[in-house]
Amino acid sequence: MTHLELCFFLDANCVNARQRVQALNELEQWRERGAITLIYSNTTHAEAAFGNPRREEKVSDFTWTELNESGENPEVHRAIEAILYPVGPKNQNEKNDVRAVYQAERLRWPLITLDGASKSQPGGILGRAAMLAKLGVEVLTPEQALSRVKARVESQVQNTGAKR
Repeated sequence: MTHLELCFFLDANCVNARQRVQALNELEQWRERGAITLIYSNTTHAEAAFGNPRREEKVSDFTWTELNESGENPEVHRAIEAILYPVGPKNQNEKNDVRAVYQAERLRWPLITLDGASKSQPGGILGRAAMLAKLGVEVLTPEQALSRVKARVESQVQNTGAKR
């Protein structure tokens, strides 16, 4: 399998330790085949592994990246914080959300998350995806990311067939 040149950041809530989210299961299979890159930021990796042996074991199979301080853009960081938490983050988890979105923005990789856009959590990261997109941050559900992978595979199959 050739690499599809698709790279995604995973939010901590996408660790999927119990394998209940089918789209994440399929994305992980594409990753195992070497077709896509799924990576945690240092922030989401630490949060995903915290406090649960099953999650810790699962996340240990993934690599993570840590961005250095050079190139930091405090204005973008503040803009992301204002979108996610207009009155400011209340706790470390909310600060982690801001940091995770900021890290995705810096590398220009889509962030896959389950945070928000539901009846129990109407806001969250997904609920503010349109506002984040204006800053250049792409936020996807696992299903949206999987659709992108499948579309890329289909495109490559069509291009390969056309070259024959």
